[in-house]
Amino acid sequence: MKEIEFKEILRTIVRELNEDTNSLKEAYVVTYVKKKGDKPSSAAYSDKSLALRFEKDLKKDGYITMISQKKIKGISEKVVNEGVEPDVIKNLRDIVKQSQNKKVKDPKSGKMIGVDLYSASAITQVYDAINKSQKEKFVLLGLSAMVKVAFKLIK
Repeated sequence: MKEIEFKEILRTIVRELNEDTNSLKEAYVVTYVKKKGDKPSSAAYSDKSLALRFEKDLKKDGYITMISQKKIKGISEKVVNEGVEPDVIKNLRDIVKQSQNKKVKDPKSGKMIGVDLYSASAITQVYDAINKSQKEKFVLLGLSAMVKVAFKLIK
């Protein structure tokens, strides 16, 4: 390949990248603070349901929250869509959403374990009901222990 062609291709790639990062992306911004007078923090989500779920979790933990819809410049869709949920919970939500059985990687042992719709639904309901600090502990239990705890709490 000639040097002139290479430079032209490189310019085209750089131009496309600049156009992509300069475009505006729609996002739901959750602004939150622990107590009045503290400096607020914020998180951006492209999906409104994720933003609402995050706000609900913060309110359970005693935070003051506000959601606003904004256009954010220079942020990729991947960054905006970044969720706060562990992969195991995302996979379990996928099982519930698609009404199916699926093998999910256990976060504790690393093994693939088959999970049915009923178990996935129970785990996600318990996960949604507990506060932020308990969620971290709940996920660290491992998949089989999460199932046992979920069924004990649902009874």
